[in-house]
Amino acid sequence: ASRLCCPDMDARQPGLAWEMLQADQILVSYYGGEAEDNRWDEYVALLRSLHGQLHVRFLVDVWREQPPLARIERLLGVVQGKPWRVAMLSSSTAMRFVASSFSLVVRNVRLFAPEDLDAALDHLNCSAVEKEHLGECLQRLRAQQQ
Repeated sequence: ASRLCCPDMDARQPGLAWEMLQADQILVSYYGGEAEDNRWDEYVALLRSLHGQLHVRFLVDVWREQPPLARIERLLGVVQGKPWRVAMLSSSTAMRFVASSFSLVVRNVRLFAPEDLDAALDHLNCSAVEKEHLGECLQRLRAQQQ
């Protein structure tokens, strides 16, 4: 599948990383700790560039802590009213608040435990091939942040 990686993806910095699986129209994001401002700016610019695309799906993986509230509020402003389908993976109880905040502005947002990846991919209406692509993508993003 063709993919668009975040800038400096191979720099192995903790923070925010993503890949856009263009053939599948799925943006996979991984948050592993606070990222630099320019990384957030690039991510927000990517979300804005997807503004007119109605069928983009999002898999968001947040393993450690939730992003700072100011970052979440900025993202909420960008995604408000979009018909996108979003699956968040996190074991953090604080992420329940984040997911509920997002569900107020984007109807199809659901939070899943990391071990419920298959259910999250079902929520995104993924085919077997897409599930394989997403599994590989998550492994790349997680390995980069370790």
